[in-house]
Amino acid sequence: MSAHVLHRGIDEGIMGCNGTWNWQVGSGPISIVSYTGNLASLVSTGSGPFTVIVSCTAGAEAMPVSLTIPGIAQ
Repeated sequence: MSAHVLHRGIDEGIMGCNGTWNWQVGSGPISIVSYTGNLASLVSTGSGPFTVIVSCTAGAEAMPVSLTIPGIAQ
């Protein structure tokens, strides 16, 4: 799974999020086995809906950004 942050649909160079990416399981039957920057590897521990939350500090303004990514494990 990967995350790419855009500002109003425009990539303004904040994709790197100043190296501050943080991934966590919000809910559901998955584990995050590793992550590097905006890319994470997930492993299913069962079946059903899940959410992954990825956050970072973006841009020169150091703005906190959080994305909640839903999915279904099978």
